[in-house]
Amino acid sequence: YPKYNYYLADTSVIMYHCHNIFLNVLAELGWHGLFAFLLVWWGVFLRTGCRLAFQGRSLWLRAMGRGYVLASVGIAVGGLTDHVYFNTQMGLLFWLLGGLTMLCWKLNAYERQE
Repeated sequence: YPKYNYYLADTSVIMYHCHNIFLNVLAELGWHGLFAFLLVWWGVFLRTGCRLAFQGRSLWLRAMGRGYVLASVGIAVGGLTDHVYFNTQMGLLFWLLGGLTMLCWKLNAYERQE
């Protein structure tokens, strides 16, 4: 990280990155990494969020699903022109909310069994 500290430490080091989230993941991780990222994001998190948005047993669970779906759509559209996960806190928030959505789906399935 210190080598990439362009604004604070060394102005001779230029930090290159794509201003597109999908191209940046592709450049850093390759085709397999992009496929895995999209599979987890769209195939697991987003699909679970959509199911939770419409099949949630409580208003809170449906709101969690809808919020995650809308946030994912916003990130995907905004990600075409900017790479928001370049910021570490935003990347951690993305994975945290994805995991929370999965936990809400499990909670929803548990409530159905009772």
